[in-house]
Amino acid sequence: MHLTARSRYGLKIMVDLAKSKNPLQTRQAIATRQGIPLDYMGQLTSKLKDANLLATGRGCRGGLQLAKKASEISLWDIFMALEDSLHPVSCLDDNLKSCCKHQNDCLSEPIWQDIYGHFSGYLKEKYLSHF
Repeated sequence: MHLTARSRYGLKIMVDLAKSKNPLQTRQAIATRQGIPLDYMGQLTSKLKDANLLATGRGCRGGLQLAKKASEISLWDIFMALEDSLHPVSCLDDNLKSCCKHQNDCLSEPIWQDIYGHFSGYLKEKYLSHF
């Protein structure tokens, strides 16, 4: 459950857009306000756009804007768009389950399930409009 710089910066981008009075913002303006390296913005915005969370426009009136209302974009949506996995341990990730030799007799797996359930539940209930 390690959230990388992708999530930290991506969340800043999305909150910035949600709070902006002008719905259309340039990458440069957001990067400057939020302290995000400009050359990293392209990677982040591409992932957010692919997840249908961000819309982009080109030309002199171009820029970035939320693809949906802030009340429709959860923190879970943002982090899932940016991270490879949000599981605290690999045995909870369906793609990595077979990696653990102790999966059938693991005493801590139910605890990790509970932790993950609370973590994911919180993120799924919190929307950009809450902040």
